[in-house]
Amino acid sequence: MIRPGKVLVLNFLKRSLSNLATFKGSEINTKKYDLKLPNNSDSNKQYFTLDEKLKVIQYTDANEESIIDEFILPLSSGAKASDTYQKTNLSKMRNLLTTFHIDEGESLPLSKPGYIKETPFEYHSKYNSDTSYVSIPRLSVTKLLTFQWCELREFYTIFSGSPVKKETKEMKLGTEAHLKLELETHNLIDVEDIERITDEFVEKKIDSSKRHINTLADPDDILLAKDDLSKLTELLHGAIPESSMANEWMSKIISRLFTLINTSEAREVLVHGYLDFQTSHFTSNLHDFQLNQSNLVLVSGVVDYLKLFNPHDKTDYSMFEDIQDHVEFTYSSQRKHQWIDLSQFLKDIDPIIKEYSDTYKIAITDVKTRSWNKLPQQESVLQAAKLQVEYYRNMFGILAGEFDDIEIGYEMLLENAKRRNLDVDKPISIKSALALLKANHTIILKDYVKLANGEAIGFESFDRFSQERYLNQGSEYDFTKVLEGTNREDYISQIKASDKDGFDFDEILTSDILKAWKIPLTLRYFAARSSQLFHLCKPFLSDSLSIEYHNVKKNDQCFHTNYYNYNANEIDEVTAKASAFWNGTRPPIPVQDLSKCNYCDFSSRCVIPNPHKNVPGSYGSVGSKMKHFI
Repeated sequence: MIRPGKVLVLNFLKRSLSNLATFKGSEINTKKYDLKLPNNSDSNKQYFTLDEKLKVIQYTDANEESIIDEFILPLSSGAKASDTYQKTNLSKMRNLLTTFHIDEGESLPLSKPGYIKETPFEYHSKYNSDTSYVSIPRLSVTKLLTFQWCELREFYTIFSGSPVKKETKEMKLGTEAHLKLELETHNLIDVEDIERITDEFVEKKIDSSKRHINTLADPDDILLAKDDLSKLTELLHGAIPESSMANEWMSKIISRLFTLINTSEAREVLVHGYLDFQTSHFTSNLHDFQLNQSNLVLVSGVVDYLKLFNPHDKTDYSMFEDIQDHVEFTYSSQRKHQWIDLSQFLKDIDPIIKEYSDTYKIAITDVKTRSWNKLPQQESVLQAAKLQVEYYRNMFGILAGEFDDIEIGYEMLLENAKRRNLDVDKPISIKSALALLKANHTIILKDYVKLANGEAIGFESFDRFSQERYLNQGSEYDFTKVLEGTNREDYISQIKASDKDGFDFDEILTSDILKAWKIPLTLRYFAARSSQLFHLCKPFLSDSLSIEYHNVKKNDQCFHTNYYNYNANEIDEVTAKASAFWNGTRPPIPVQDLSKCNYCDFSSRCVIPNPHKNVPGSYGSVGSKMKHFI
């Protein structure tokens, strides 16, 4: 029984297939779609008329979409739709036809229909299969490279709802290759055991508080105790998104840039910037940034590789030797651990950086993975790779204060967190603080002690804020609420017994930390330290860029490197074009190399490879009605 309204779908399918006088019964998977083909006395009959086909479709909730998928795309080549398109591509095309109200026989438009009011960026931020782009409107660096394959394809992808790409085997191999390179430079510290054990202690503490509440009789006492329990739970293992971002900034900015300055290289470093579509420029000074924040678009990226070196003598490591000779480390009583005071380190290293700033430079490299020792053939792809690393250089320079001072990096990091709906002053959970301490104790233990004691860390904006907010009223950041007395000994004992790295917490979890802190650990602290480390790199900024091509099937070896010089004017020109595209002030530019159309999900309806197709002269109403059924 065809439900009311389904006739519309059938009529739509009928019109869509009207260009096919007849087609073979073998082209339809009758079992899959529950199609009951007419009986015919001629057992050899393989053709059925369109009317016959449409009469016998028995719609059920389970097969409606599948039938539409099979019919909605023109089978111009005579091939089965299931052989030509994957499910994702069918959905992508179906969504686009619906959005653009495309009728049978019409090709996709070359510009946005007038009834769609959203710009490409607004649509990307409103209708996106990756909901994180809806909750946190932003672009990646690669999204600015709209021309790298076909701008029209990017345009269609956006208005089809930006379907998430299914990870291919090649993509997986590329991810594994990047991780392998990362681990060659940065040790992976296992914190699973400490998180698990901390969770167990936290749950014991919470259960104890709950049992205490059950012993109370006075309603006011119960209400007060429940409020205390809520705060305790949040303190011990709450603030999950803030804690996650703290880990990202600690591991992918602070730790990485500290490693760069001390050892000459770092991998996988987070960068971001803010693009003004109106001016078509990335904001690079604090005044403009604070004045126009609401009009700026967040653009994020990850630098694959940073190398700090002497371009005239790549064997020269004298700066790093001087750093090791002049920087003071503190050792534990049994010399198992060494710690550095970041505040003092930044002071001590300043004259060394000034001495070597004319000699040493930072080169920025992006790593591309291939399945064979061959570069991409398309010039647009090679050019996009170059521009991608130029964007990284541009954003790294802005965060380092290339055009302003240290404050701009700090404010941009805070704004980044706020745009992700994070509270930069919400205390990081005790659980995360302990895991971060294990993974990064060399560079943050002394900072933990400073915060606990209410001391300045040497960054004026952060210190001034902390003085005004906490030192007169205090904070509720208290490690003793989970680790005190015998709990501490038991906690450390369990960690020692299970820790795979042989890590000794006994000399780290001292009374200097296990107390009520005067200044809590927050994202604001991590933004402050991140901006200081970015600023440390400012004197070494250079025009040296490169792209490395690695073969993932030959032990990830680098088989070719392209070297470039940073060109700010080129970036400005490309950014202007990208801004006009995303802001909707110009239509997309079609591809000229038609061989690319062979790899496009929209080629069957696109007028560029099919100039004989009708360009939509008007947009019918069928598409909008189809939304109710597909």
